[in-house]
Amino acid sequence: AKQEDALSQFSDDLSLQVLAALDGLRLAHDTIVHFHSWEGGFLCGSTEFRDRIADCRTYFSPYLTTGRLETVVTQLGGSGWTLSGAELSVAANYERTLSAMAKRVVLESEMDREFFRSFVPGERIDVRTFARVRSAEYDSAPRERHRLRFLAGGRPVREKGFVELCREFSYIRTWADNHDLEVKLEILCREHNGSKGADYLEKIGETITALGMEDLISLELKVPLDRLLDRIADADALIAPSLFDPYCLMPTYAVEKRRPVFVSRQAGVSENIVSEAFLFSPNKDGDLASAITKWYAMPMAFK
Repeated sequence: AKQEDALSQFSDDLSLQVLAALDGLRLAHDTIVHFHSWEGGFLCGSTEFRDRIADCRTYFSPYLTTGRLETVVTQLGGSGWTLSGAELSVAANYERTLSAMAKRVVLESEMDREFFRSFVPGERIDVRTFARVRSAEYDSAPRERHRLRFLAGGRPVREKGFVELCREFSYIRTWADNHDLEVKLEILCREHNGSKGADYLEKIGETITALGMEDLISLELKVPLDRLLDRIADADALIAPSLFDPYCLMPTYAVEKRRPVFVSRQAGVSENIVSEAFLFSPNKDGDLASAITKWYAMPMAFK
C-alpha cells in the first residue's frame, strides 16, 4: 500500500489489523496513544479505531515533518530525497489529519512550530529537544595545527546535504593548501544494505571525483552508536550539513564527547547552538569554509 501510494485505498484493511491487535485488551482511562509517523494516518479514517481511543491521551510526534520537507523538495527539486513527490503529497495530507486528531502535537524545533501553527492551534503544540544535557560549554581548539579531521554522518538521502558538503570541502581544500594544512573528511553514510540510497551515494561519489578529492573525502559504512561516539571523539570537529532536518541527533553526540560541531541552520538542533560562529547555510557557497577558517584562526568556546 505504501509503495503504491494507496494507503487510503487500503485503510479499512490496515485498520482492521490494528483493531485485531487491540481486540480483547482493556485500556486504562489514561492510556497514551502515540503516533510517531505520518504512516499511521490511515487509522484516522476508521470510525471503529477513533471510537476505541476516544478517551485516551493522543499524541502525534512526527519524527519526520513531511509537510515542511515537501516545501523544501518543491523549492530545490531533484531526486534522492527520503520520499518522492507523490509520497510527500500523501504524507503531508496524513500529517495534517493526525495533527487534527491528536490532542497534543510534539515537535522538535521552532521552525516546525511556526509551520504547524498554520493548521494546529498553538495551545496544542509542544516543542521538545533531544539534547542529552541542558547546557554545555567547552574548548573547541583542534588537536593539531597542521592537520584537521572532520566527520559527518547519517542516512544517504539528499536532505542530509552530503553533496553540498563535498562541494564546500573544495573551498576548504584550497584554504588548507594555502596554509600548508592536511585536511580529511569522513562521511559515515553507507548502508550495509547496498541498495539503500544507492543513487544518492553514486551522486556523492561523482561529486568527489569531479572535484578531484578522492584522497580527501571518504564514504564509509554507518557504525553502531558506541563506535560512532568513538569516531566523533577522535575528530577535530563534526559537521551536520542538513538541507532539512526536524532535529538531527549527530550534534548531541558531539556535545557528549565535547567536540565542536558545525551545524546547518536548516537543522532544528541549530536552535540549541548558542555559538553563532558554528552555524552555516549549506546552500551558500563558502559559508562553511568561512566558519571553519575563522575557527582555526581563533578557536572560540563551543556553547
